[in-house]
Amino acid sequence: VGKNHLVESLVRWLEGVWQVDVPLLTIEGPNYTYPSDINELKGATRGFIRSDEDGLLTTFHEKSSKAPFSVILVDEVEKAHPQLRTFFLSILDRGTTTDNRGHVLNFSNSMVFFTSNLGYSDAMQRSAPIGYGDADDRAVVAQREVAQDLRRALRPEFVNRVRMIHFRSLGRESAERILALEFDRIARRYREVHGVELRLADCAREAFLERGFSPQFGARHMAAMLEQVCNVEIARRIRRDDRREESDREQVVAWLRRVRSSGEPVDLDEVRQRVVATTRASLDYDTLEIAFEDSVFVYRPVRSGADP
Repeated sequence: VGKNHLVESLVRWLEGVWQVDVPLLTIEGPNYTYPSDINELKGATRGFIRSDEDGLLTTFHEKSSKAPFSVILVDEVEKAHPQLRTFFLSILDRGTTTDNRGHVLNFSNSMVFFTSNLGYSDAMQRSAPIGYGDADDRAVVAQREVAQDLRRALRPEFVNRVRMIHFRSLGRESAERILALEFDRIARRYREVHGVELRLADCAREAFLERGFSPQFGARHMAAMLEQVCNVEIARRIRRDDRREESDREQVVAWLRRVRSSGEPVDLDEVRQRVVATTRASLDYDTLEIAFEDSVFVYRPVRSGADP
């Protein structure tokens, strides 16, 4: 449902609004399955291996202490050893913790996020549409079971220090918006680099939604499909249709080598213009439409003023 994406988007938005760097530290919960793994955060105890090295939080503190605001994201916290959640109790309470050298690390200017899918997979299976209950009834039952799973898996002293935000499953409308955003991102890059427009036919759009999205697994697979269909395959198509001579690129490469070896001042704008001009493909069409026919994606070149 985009939990990590929400946090990362928040960081980017704050950086844009405040015009300052907002440090972000992401901690992968599955990497902390043993109590000793916590030493990676605060540093190993004196006398143990790597005890002379700073912990992950010590290194991050050097950056966060110089910023007005920072973010710590602990992903899939339920897959980590319970000691990881215990370690964060002092940060959640007082905003401080102590590293392996006795230094106090102050994170009072940090916002800490914990993400988890705890209980949702089982709840979705248990609330499958069997019997006469409607969708609303199943959702209420699922939420109640998720809350029970949270209480069983997470200790009260941890739960009482955080604010729970429950995400609904992605719906069809959300999947359509994700598809539009991801496709526009790829299309923008081809427009800027090669001057070619990408167009997604309705049949292809429907194929992406049917194959790349499901209420149970979300839209994670859709990004991989778009990368393959709208980026990798189109790059191959453009490379095949490119009419530019290889000698043009060789001339630019030779010029770059001469500039580099001369040691003289370089006009970076000129370098960029030459490289971009050489990279841009020479095509006999300005639009490439992506369609879906006979269970495969097809690509239709479109020239200005012509129908696909």
